[in-house]
Amino acid sequence: MAAVTAVTWAAGPSAAGPTDALVSNWAGYVLTGNFHSISAQWIEPEVTCTDTGVIQRVSPWIGLNGSKVDGSVALPLMQTGSEATCVSDAGMLASMPGLTVENFADASGSDPSAFRRMIEVSAGLNTVLGQVVSGGCTAAGTGSASPHSLCAQGTERTVWWEAYPAAPVRYGDVTSAPGDRMTSSVTYDGTAYTMTLSNQTKGWTRRTVQQSSAPALTAEIVVEGQLDNALPAFSPVAFTDIEVDGKPLTEFTPVPYSIAATNGVLAPGPITAGGTAFTVTR
Repeated sequence: MAAVTAVTWAAGPSAAGPTDALVSNWAGYVLTGNFHSISAQWIEPEVTCTDTGVIQRVSPWIGLNGSKVDGSVALPLMQTGSEATCVSDAGMLASMPGLTVENFADASGSDPSAFRRMIEVSAGLNTVLGQVVSGGCTAAGTGSASPHSLCAQGTERTVWWEAYPAAPVRYGDVTSAPGDRMTSSVTYDGTAYTMTLSNQTKGWTRRTVQQSSAPALTAEIVVEGQLDNALPAFSPVAFTDIEVDGKPLTEFTPVPYSIAATNGVLAPGPITAGGTAFTVTR
């Protein structure tokens, strides 16, 4: 996944959601402070792939760190969650130039302005090349394409943890499926972060401990997308039973974040259930 290093203010998509939101590749809420724990639940969404030319991603997760504090990104971002990725061979090929630029930006992100420019270049390449490939696949008639066609798009589901800027690590021995109830938590005891992910429907739990003395200065509950690529269609992701240091979101000052994709804006709905829930709806 990724930390937020460059965001802008923009109007939210409807009166039902936040009136203003920070635009990034996250849709959800971010808190700033000094934290020790965050936890939440969600139901794995149904996902329908809609654009063969780009990588499309829906990734619900929670984490500590990863957002800006006093002009600098709080790192490492300790996070865990799930992901449904729509990808075709054609879309992967179209995304490679942009992903190469994005990976280079991650590796040299000490200069925020340079990082922002490289991310903008990456997003632009993904958008332009993705549109070209999508047009070609549409012209070729993807609906009747064989399963081995470059344009045939499938959905890959993974569960993972990450200590960003290190790469995400998949839990390859377990799976998730649409409708599964997931629970997740990240805790910090001053010397280490513990990331726990459970699938209550399938009955598994995975836990990873990462040593770090870096304080937890931000907390996140979000659905992540793939830069500003087109979003797939997906069922609403309702985060529930949210607690940050044992308290509801409304005990803090949650800041809404939204995704400005090429096919629409995705933003979180209002915080409900006494400050312990909100929904991200396509």
